[in-house]
Amino acid sequence: MKTESHNGVALQDYVRQCGAPATLKTDNAQSELGETWTKLCRDQCISTETTEPHHPWQNPAENKIGILNSMTRNVLRTFNAPLRKHDWAQKWCCDVHNVVANRQLKWRTPLEVNEGNTPDISMFRFHFWEPIWYFDPKSKKPKDNLKKGRWLGIAKSSGDAMTYYIETEKEKGEGRNVVLVRSVIKTRRKHIGKPNEFVNDDPKYANFFLTNAEKHQNAEDSVEPDLVRGEDSDNPPEMAEREDDPESDSEDEDEENDLEESLPPEEQGDNKLEELHDQFELEDDQDYEFDKIVDHEFKDGILMLKVKYQGETIFNIPFSVLKKDVPLELAKYIRENVVESKRKGRYNVWALNFIKNHTRAVRRLYRVYNIDPPKCHARQNCVPVYSTRTRRATKNRMSRNARNAKKKYREKFGIRIPRNVREALLFDKMNGDSKWAEAIKKEMDALARLHCFKFMPPNHKLNKSDGWQFAPLHMIFEIKQQDLRHKARFVVGGHVVDASQYVTYSSTIQNISVRLLMLVAVQNGLDLMADDIGNAFPTAPCTEKVWSVAGPEFGDRQGSVVILQRALYGLKTSSRAFHEFLADLLR
Repeated sequence: MKTESHNGVALQDYVRQCGAPATLKTDNAQSELGETWTKLCRDQCISTETTEPHHPWQNPAENKIGILNSMTRNVLRTFNAPLRKHDWAQKWCCDVHNVVANRQLKWRTPLEVNEGNTPDISMFRFHFWEPIWYFDPKSKKPKDNLKKGRWLGIAKSSGDAMTYYIETEKEKGEGRNVVLVRSVIKTRRKHIGKPNEFVNDDPKYANFFLTNAEKHQNAEDSVEPDLVRGEDSDNPPEMAEREDDPESDSEDEDEENDLEESLPPEEQGDNKLEELHDQFELEDDQDYEFDKIVDHEFKDGILMLKVKYQGETIFNIPFSVLKKDVPLELAKYIRENVVESKRKGRYNVWALNFIKNHTRAVRRLYRVYNIDPPKCHARQNCVPVYSTRTRRATKNRMSRNARNAKKKYREKFGIRIPRNVREALLFDKMNGDSKWAEAIKKEMDALARLHCFKFMPPNHKLNKSDGWQFAPLHMIFEIKQQDLRHKARFVVGGHVVDASQYVTYSSTIQNISVRLLMLVAVQNGLDLMADDIGNAFPTAPCTEKVWSVAGPEFGDRQGSVVILQRALYGLKTSSRAFHEFLADLLR
């Protein structure tokens, strides 16, 4: 909760996650005696008690709060975490306290007493603020897809049980650090629990590029054993070797044989051809330099290619073998010459994806190493020109609203549109008419007939502790396309109003529903009638407690304190308020 006034929302979240307590004992805080808190306790049938003023020890929770503060200070000091992360440290201390046995509970954990189940502690694999590597799915080669970060806590509402909150640890100049939710993470600590323990920040000793299996598996199954917290390894992951074990080798061979038998017939034949080609390579030690692909044919559903090497030597090589030697030349040949029985055949799809990934990799290399790509001239075979413009530059472009706001004046159909009431009256004086003034008067008269405002003296005070919030009022102007009519709309700045304690969702009808109603009406010979409600939202009562100060559009009442009594345009709850008001009226 951001402020003390949000404790009502915090209590709602606690009831939703843990259940309603039988009794709540507070310390007479003003926010815990207000209307929102009392209404929620009544709805959930929660009895309330208060301590005697200036006697905080009467609340048993005060002692636990002191213990939590001591735990938090010790955690921040032990793990050298910054003080700004005290809220995450408190959350982690609470999680640890809830799974630790307590003598007062007869050596049972608080979660076991509350829920009746023994808690699972397998997700406590990292300590608070532990340096880790986390998987970044947006990073592509040649950049690393494991980034440095810090472990914050367990993400109980996201992913599986092994999903965690982590904070990025970017270098200076790379941007601000943000909190992410990740499941594929690895510790950066080496020699854990030994005197020579250290944090590994050297990319040479980290396995950056994850395999496809690691990307889709759970973090516990995908990370190497020597990188899981609690394990130790003196060698980097990519250099760690498995000890020779004849039994394990035989098991691996059996698994490979079973896997081959489960493949389709064309895949099995492809593997057999590959084994034969490997055997020929062992028997022939002569090196051949690739020249070009001459021809191809399909043999038992397998693509066989005639490859010419230097010295007029031609071999028939299967697709699965040649794609390991010259994948780029093979992909280009397939896209230009190979026609399969279906448009998205296996070989054409592979060639298209490989050329696309190759182009991306080359373009990134140009950007990473700040190299100007070569320019292609006519009738020359060279690397294609890649644009040096990045996506980040596109994001930094000014938006259309920002460009319009930067303009001195906004125009529509050749008519200047004012930004406020003062400019509207000034434009009327320059044009020698009163169109904008009439539009303002028409809007304010319509709101006055609906009793949208309640006026108070300028020195009237409305306390924030009672739920009142200030929001600015302003007039927006527009030109209607149908008849070039000048339109003024009086709105409130609802973006500064905290509506978290209100329900703002409002459903809308779909086009298909309207068409079905029209179809039913035509089939039954019914007449169709459509209507428009002018100033629809202000007809409904205002749900929030909002006040403002009257501007020049109010005339003689400028400077008065204005209380909104109707759901003016701009409030987050206006749409739902009108929906409920119209529904009650139609019933």
